Amino acid sequence: MHASIGNTFQPPQIDFGPEAGFDPLLRPETQRSVTLGIKVDALQGRLDLDLAAFGADFDHQGVIGQDSSGNPVLQSAGSQRYKGVELEGSYHPAAGWTLAANASVSDARYRDFSTLINGVPTQLAGRQLVLNSKQRFGGGLTYAPEHGWRASLTSAYTGPRYLDSLNTARVGGFTVFDASLGYRFERITLLLSAQNLGDRRDPILASELGEDQFYRMTARRIVATLAIALK
Repeated sequence: MHASIGNTFQPPQIDFGPEAGFDPLLRPETQRSVTLGIKVDALQGRLDLDLAAFGADFDHQGVIGQDSSGNPVLQSAGSQRYKGVELEGSYHPAAGWTLAANASVSDARYRDFSTLINGVPTQLAGRQLVLNSKQRFGGGLTYAPEHGWRASLTSAYTGPRYLDSLNTARVGGFTVFDASLGYRFERITLLLSAQNLGDRRDPILASELGEDQFYRMTARRIVATLAIALK
């Protein structure tokens, strides 16, 4: 069994742009977290599992508010909570073979987050965080002996999520596939790997430029690698 407790902080991220002022005495953003879990090894080391539950509170986050003159200003007033359960494990049916899988169910919501959206003061308490999915699943099969041919095929699923903090724009989930094929000699390894085989371009990261702007997933990518061990 394992457990961990965290209590950390970081200086606030200040917006120096002309559209928002800031208070130089903003409070540091803080995080309080706890994780409880259990790990299991079985079948003479061929099977391992890890089940964990976690929770984290984020406080004093910077939000856009208004000063006494009605001008936008950055304030330390945001609060969020992230909690969930995750399970991961791997199984080695034979030498060189690994079958791995993971799954998580989580919930990330605003606790107290009053900010300006399109110039209107808005309270986001209870709404889900942007781009945070409640379900994530993954799995893969890898063959990697000490020498000779090696290959892998993995997939990862991300469930539905919201594109806006008001939770009005909901998009479906998506699955990403990766694969690799290679050969390992005594000191030389040749590897051809392909990432995002389906060429998905879903939004995965909110842009710092503002609400409703995102970075999309990197397009399909194929990489050839040559590695030489000098000793």
